Amino acid sequence: MEARLAGSLQITAAIQAFCDFGVQLLGYISDATKDRNRSRADAGDFVRIATAQLIRIEKALRENQHPIKSDAVQLAAEEELLENLRSSCLAVTKALFIRLRQWKDQSQDQREWSKEDAETLETRLISFRETLQSPITHWLLEQCQSLRINYDINTLDGDLESLLTRIQNTTTGDRIAQESLSTPGLASLNGPRGRSISMTENDEANPSPDGTNSQTIFSDHENVLQDFILESLSFSSMKDREEGVDAAHDSTFEWIFDSNQRTRPGVDSLSQWLQKDADGIFWVNGKAGSGKSTLMRFIIDHPKTQKLLRIWAGEKSLITAGFYFWISGTVEQRSQTGLLRYLLFQLLSSRRHLVHLVFPERWERLKTSSTRDRVRAGVTWELSELANALKRFTYFVRHEGRICLFVDGLDEFDGDHQQIADFFGAISSHQHVKICLSSRPLPVFWSSFGHSPKIQLHELTYTDMVRFVHDRFDDQPQMHVLIQADPETALVLVNDIVKKADGVFLWVSLVVRSLLHEPHYGEISKVYSRLQALPTELDDLFQHILFDGKSQDDMNVISRLFQLMKAREIASDVARHEGAASMTAWEFALADQINYQAALANAIQEADEEEVFTRCRTLQGQLENQCAGLIVMHNRSSTREGLGFAEDESCVQKFAEKKIAYVHRTVKDFFAQPQIFSKVVSLMTDDGFDPHVCLLGSFISQLKLPLQPFRRHRQIDDWWPGIVFAMTHARYVDKEYKKIQISLILELDKIISAYWLPREMSSSNDHWARNVFGTYEKRKRMIFHEPFLSLTAKFGLEDYVRSCLDGEGYQYQGGIPLLGHCIEFLVDRRKTVYPLSQPDMVAILLRCGEDPNQGYRDLDRRDRTPWLLALDCLREGDRRGWMRYYDLDSEGMTRYAKIIELLITHGADPNALLVETRFDPSNTALEVITMVYEKYASPEFERLQQMLLERGAQWRN
Repeated sequence: MEARLAGSLQITAAIQAFCDFGVQLLGYISDATKDRNRSRADAGDFVRIATAQLIRIEKALRENQHPIKSDAVQLAAEEELLENLRSSCLAVTKALFIRLRQWKDQSQDQREWSKEDAETLETRLISFRETLQSPITHWLLEQCQSLRINYDINTLDGDLESLLTRIQNTTTGDRIAQESLSTPGLASLNGPRGRSISMTENDEANPSPDGTNSQTIFSDHENVLQDFILESLSFSSMKDREEGVDAAHDSTFEWIFDSNQRTRPGVDSLSQWLQKDADGIFWVNGKAGSGKSTLMRFIIDHPKTQKLLRIWAGEKSLITAGFYFWISGTVEQRSQTGLLRYLLFQLLSSRRHLVHLVFPERWERLKTSSTRDRVRAGVTWELSELANALKRFTYFVRHEGRICLFVDGLDEFDGDHQQIADFFGAISSHQHVKICLSSRPLPVFWSSFGHSPKIQLHELTYTDMVRFVHDRFDDQPQMHVLIQADPETALVLVNDIVKKADGVFLWVSLVVRSLLHEPHYGEISKVYSRLQALPTELDDLFQHILFDGKSQDDMNVISRLFQLMKAREIASDVARHEGAASMTAWEFALADQINYQAALANAIQEADEEEVFTRCRTLQGQLENQCAGLIVMHNRSSTREGLGFAEDESCVQKFAEKKIAYVHRTVKDFFAQPQIFSKVVSLMTDDGFDPHVCLLGSFISQLKLPLQPFRRHRQIDDWWPGIVFAMTHARYVDKEYKKIQISLILELDKIISAYWLPREMSSSNDHWARNVFGTYEKRKRMIFHEPFLSLTAKFGLEDYVRSCLDGEGYQYQGGIPLLGHCIEFLVDRRKTVYPLSQPDMVAILLRCGEDPNQGYRDLDRRDRTPWLLALDCLREGDRRGWMRYYDLDSEGMTRYAKIIELLITHGADPNALLVETRFDPSNTALEVITMVYEKYASPEFERLQQMLLERGAQWRN
């Protein structure tokens, strides 16, 4: 252990030396960029000194490394973190060697270091230092003290003890300020830094209102455009969280409308804030699980809220909208884009006459496009356009209306918390705008909202909790009898529950549920004894109610259900598809209760309502009992889109369509801990379980046991959300079950083909999978010889594709080759459901005979080869800013380079030429590869440049 610790100390010193070097490098580059009078000799001297220093640092980083983790060698979490940090520093040193060489070779006029490059390097250094400072350095100091290690180890910085203390005691921000990492010179390399969107009215050259108002009569065409924009702002999951939040318990939270609510220092009156001109923000903060979302729903739905706001609005109209951030939901439910889309949908639904003013550029484009063009093009919303639209809306209603927004769960925003706090601060600066926000009391929010009117919810709900516990106990006959028999002990019990909760309503709810779950107590004192055994911290409580005292059968159920939840989270994050981010009760029940053999063997038959009810009721019992209420069912949105759904659903169908979710985000966070989820997986003793196999099989079973009568049709959108998740789950099936995966994928094709209604007299080319590629106008001119195989290749199903191609000698028959589908997302996924292009899939296709130089026409009728497509992806990725300097992501520059190398080694034309487009000039393969190498200082692409030259690539004159 001492030897490994000594190695960790050496690595720490080398990383710190690298960070110090980076700071000095940026300082010099900044000064040199401003001083054009420096000679080439000066630059050469600097490069020689810097290169020598970097060689010394790289040597230390290479020679000091931890042993490779194995069964025999277990690394501490801090050692793994330190090893990853060492590897990252080494990767950046390679790029810096290239940068220094380029700097030396450039003339004074050419000698520039791009602003984005320098900023990215700055960001990397900040990240390295923050990781080094905490928790690594603290852990190293503790280890040294516990093992009584001397600090006389030779390091790059000499005195190791002072090095560790310096890293530990100096904040990153202080060090950056001291060492001029963020210098004015750096900021001015290529002009001023971009600024965030401001809500100041003078910042935007807002178009003047054209006299339209709510009484304006619009043409039929204009009404259609308004509907189109409003519909495009909406998304399927926008109401899921709102409808999933528990309603407040009877008579709780009524105190929030007490106009004299100042029972303790620091508590402000919501009633006063709602009805008067005051600070633009009211902040509801509280501990995790304290009931903030329930309170926000209570406030939003309560008629007193509207009544008090109308006093504030006076003679002006009142406009309200709300949003619930949800970290466990879809991308749109936890992003600023989703926030703005739903807020604008609500705001503009009440002010349709402002649509053309709020989205002027989009409106003008849509006015001249046909219905077919609008539908074909679809709508992609960018954050900047949405933010500007909200600015315009607040500007145009400033004279006739007042706006109040309610936004729950700011801490569940999946982005920069400071940025979202600043965003709301800017919006609320207008006199006619108020915002009621809720979040945990994180430091960033205290800094932004601490001076605004606020309440700390966990300090104000004692009485509500007492009422809740009393009511729950009274509702349970056995507990009611015990309370009547010993009311004094019962009173102590109730008060102790609430005191132990320390303001966390979730803890109270779970504890009361756990206490009531015990069938026989005999007397109230035994209930009290059980309470004393329950942990007060939420994570400890979750472990206790889930794992303690459970049978092996229960453990199998727990493991199975939570693994299914995790598998769906993985697929949702990867697919980024709004259509089916959370499971229904029927889908979850089928995944849990039907094995893959049954999914393969069953025929299509409308599900019997009794079977549906029984399966869903069994699942509900498992969630309540084995899962201790940590996973819950809640009602889905009342509106359904698409075909195949009856207007009047039965009670059983509504039960089957209930959504499955964690009871609270703290539960998701709990299972996100690696050690916890590893424990969940280890509980399983049943052989042959793979959650992704089960969820793939569930979709097939849903098609074979439909809740509505079987009907053939051609509406691919009805199945597409399920297809996306089935394909994504298939990609994550463990290699051990690849034969099962292949059988299920074949069955998926077979069952959807059974639903697909072919055109009369259609040819074999009318396969359902053909209809997921592009628009009708584009694909009608194309021949798709293997559309389903192409789709599986696009989704990255390597084992299935290999099984189809191995041993048969793949023959290209026309259309887009499989390789073309698999290279399409080389650099970026382009907001699709498909994964990034992967080297393994490309290698499979090349080994099976795919030609990187095969000519074809793509859906846009452009002449292509897979090799030209790859080069164009690189060129577009650079133009659109999808590539990154100092890219440490394994899915970034390293992956691009592996795919390009595979294409080159399998005969890609070294002198291929990309034709000129309206976006880019013509480029040779050598020019594209060289551009990436030189611009991003990529050692991988430096090697690829050499490979092309060795294979005969020629420079153009």
